[in-house]
Amino acid sequence: MRAAWCPFATRRDGPASKVSGPAQQKRGAVYHSIVGSYSSALAGLDNMAVQKSWHFTVLKDGRVFQHFPAAAWAWHCGDRDDPSGEISNNRDLIGIEHEGGPEGNESEPLTESQLEASARLTAWLVAEGHIPNLGRSGPSRGFWEHNEIVATSCPSGRIPWLRLIARTEQLLLSEQEDDMAVQYVKIRGEPPIYEVFGSFRRHIDADEWVVIETLHGGNPPLVQLPANVRLVLERKKEL
Repeated sequence: MRAAWCPFATRRDGPASKVSGPAQQKRGAVYHSIVGSYSSALAGLDNMAVQKSWHFTVLKDGRVFQHFPAAAWAWHCGDRDDPSGEISNNRDLIGIEHEGGPEGNESEPLTESQLEASARLTAWLVAEGHIPNLGRSGPSRGFWEHNEIVATSCPSGRIPWLRLIARTEQLLLSEQEDDMAVQYVKIRGEPPIYEVFGSFRRHIDADEWVVIETLHGGNPPLVQLPANVRLVLERKKEL
């Protein structure tokens, strides 16, 4: 199951009525520029008269905010009929806004913190299956600029694609190396109880395992735990 909420993004919900339905499996992401500050963007998000909504905002200081579940049908790049199964804009694509690029300085570069956060978010979206690949062209491409879908200047050349994709690849490779280090060590009892190390989110089915404890104490639901936390699991059923 694809995670709906990014574990390192701060949840800041947008109005529930500013999405269409039902939720849709995504086929890529559109990269936008706010053309101003985060506070100005939130004012528009919360204003019901403004027909615009999106999933994530990446701030200049590197913070990431999420406004709707990843599969939500938000309003950030227009809708169109899709008779041939091609990408249908809002329905199929995640919207990612980047703070900055105000009027008079629309091509303002992303900050280093912002680029790193955008790459980290992109890597998470790829790992969770919300972005199918790192392609910038072709019918199954994973990445879009707003101006490649509708007539707009957004994101005004602000997205450094070569650097963003290269850093995303590095983060994904690092995660794969962590995955190779996953260990399941039987420590006690029947039914079997296991201690787990390393990155585990894509290896452990929450329908088959329950968290007994973590180094942080307690037994939160598996889907709420970050990667790379040490925990003890009990198998709910035999595989």
